[in-house]
Amino acid sequence: MRIAPIPQEPGHSHIDFTHVDEKCLLFFRKHGIHLFFSLTRYWLVALVTLVALVYLQSSIFNEAEYGLLASDGLLILIMTYLLIVIHSFFLTCINYFLDFIMVTNKRVIEVHKTTFLRDEMDEIPFDFIRAIHHEKRGILANILDFGTLNIESNVYQRISMHFIPHSDQKATKISEIHGDYIGIPERASRREEDMR
Repeated sequence: MRIAPIPQEPGHSHIDFTHVDEKCLLFFRKHGIHLFFSLTRYWLVALVTLVALVYLQSSIFNEAEYGLLASDGLLILIMTYLLIVIHSFFLTCINYFLDFIMVTNKRVIEVHKTTFLRDEMDEIPFDFIRAIHHEKRGILANILDFGTLNIESNVYQRISMHFIPHSDQKATKISEIHGDYIGIPERASRREEDMR
């Protein structure tokens, strides 16, 4: 009889590999389209800022003595604003690479982490996994091959991981790892996945 690893307390993302014979078998992040969507607001902000500056220069500050760059206060305000936008842009990029999903030979782990404010981890030990399935919705998801990976448990809440690249392959691979853990041969695990 296997004893399941003790679930990590919410709010802590330290991954403990002190369990006997535990090793990482699968590691992946969300699809790059998720980063693109996250950065969209910065492209929009940059576009609106550029249009606003052109409008101000051509209308309100069109005279030489009232040029847009002639006001030190306004220049400092614009530079501060741009620094905040650029800083947020790079923080979003960094946060994208801090989030990841890891599958060991004993459990599934999803880490949510930001540079300063967030540090969380969700996990489901293989002993408590009831079902693993995926879904793709929309034209974009099917063209770029990403979807939602759902892992259901008898004890814990369901983990839904969105924007997973090749979600069908990931679901099959996790099912095989889970099948090996509970003693189901690999071929039987694949047959079970094909029947769903």
